[in-house]
Amino acid sequence: MLDNSKPDPTVTADVVILGSRRLQGLSLLLTVLVVVANLGVPALDAGAALHGLLVVVGYSLARAVHTSVIDGSWRVPLVVGMAGRVLPTVAVTVGLVEGYRRLTDSTSMSYEYLIPVAVVAVIGLLAPWVLTVGQRRVGQLRRSVVLLTVAGAVAVGGLVAAEALIGASAVLVGLALGTFPLASLHRHPPTRLVWPAAVGLIGLMIAPETGMAVVDVGVRLALVAFCMSVLTASDIVGSLPAVLSRALASIPVHRLASRAFGLYLWHVPFYYGLAGDELGRWPGWVEFVSVLVLSLAAAITTYRRIELPAQAAIRRLAGRWFDEDTVVPPALKAEERRLVRWNELRLERLPYLPIPSRPMGLRRPSRLRSVTTDIDLRDGSRGGPSHGVDDRRGGATGSDADRRPGERPPPPQRPRRRSERIHTDPDQAAAS
Repeated sequence: MLDNSKPDPTVTADVVILGSRRLQGLSLLLTVLVVVANLGVPALDAGAALHGLLVVVGYSLARAVHTSVIDGSWRVPLVVGMAGRVLPTVAVTVGLVEGYRRLTDSTSMSYEYLIPVAVVAVIGLLAPWVLTVGQRRVGQLRRSVVLLTVAGAVAVGGLVAAEALIGASAVLVGLALGTFPLASLHRHPPTRLVWPAAVGLIGLMIAPETGMAVVDVGVRLALVAFCMSVLTASDIVGSLPAVLSRALASIPVHRLASRAFGLYLWHVPFYYGLAGDELGRWPGWVEFVSVLVLSLAAAITTYRRIELPAQAAIRRLAGRWFDEDTVVPPALKAEERRLVRWNELRLERLPYLPIPSRPMGLRRPSRLRSVTTDIDLRDGSRGGPSHGVDDRRGGATGSDADRRPGERPPPPQRPRRRSERIHTDPDQAAAS
């Protein structure tokens, strides 16, 4: 396995939090569905879209934990880095909303939409210890099964006690998926289930309610978690269809995906400020477009002016006690880098692929040796009726006739370095 210790030039700071660029695009799509459903667009279930989004967030938390495991103290810097990604924006949003409510004497707005953010914060605080303590005794596969069992129990508790536990179960499903051994996913890829899962996810989000809590909340959200797990697992093993992969990994989607968190935070305050009604009711086209534009503008502003400077300050502060490389997210200037393609890299930056040093004379004979125009690998000479290849009429010619019975052919005397082969081998030099 290659040791790629240097950072990938195509990786940005948000990739570490949300996984690959395709998962970023999927999270942006689900966030937009949650926003437009809360703004009153009919035939959309905001709970189902939010449940699927929490599965992706849970998977991202698990991958951030597993990719940050190093010798020494790494858990506290990891938690500090993830908190620096979320808490400053939430604090500024709540502060501005409270100031506006006091100026206008408005008490209609509720902060219930921040409950999923609080659930993710609590699970993210415990995830570095839950996913890594006792690794020798409890492997990744067994740990994933335990997390799925706990997620099912928490979902049942959410139907009986508190609805906030439903979101916690979705995050736990994502943690289990991110902890599942990748070798098992590659051995059994969910390629055939991608399109049924995508179609089923769309159907679950537009299906009408039946009035039964067990069906509308329990069965529907369980199926949403399953469909999201299939799509996420397909992205892990690289088996997403090309149409979905190109659409989710495009550059505009990737740019907007980093602002998706701010879009979710700001759409509710602007909705209450412009429409002044409960979430889920259609305010009108003017208010709808105004809320979307203002929320996106606020998300872009808070990302540039609050999130990135806060992350830089936290990195500098944490760097006094811990290694800066253990603080997530890593380099904040990574998004400003130009995406580099492999064909644009210089030769010294390409990864080194070692060539196996197995003697070519020990390879198994193939059917190509019966062809008179192939290359005899035993002595490196070109085959033919007089160059060491068995003639079809019988007997041996060339160097084979000079050897004694039972004597092994000499190994090929060819230099290992490619540059020397080009200068010494005229046929290869002409081909190159």
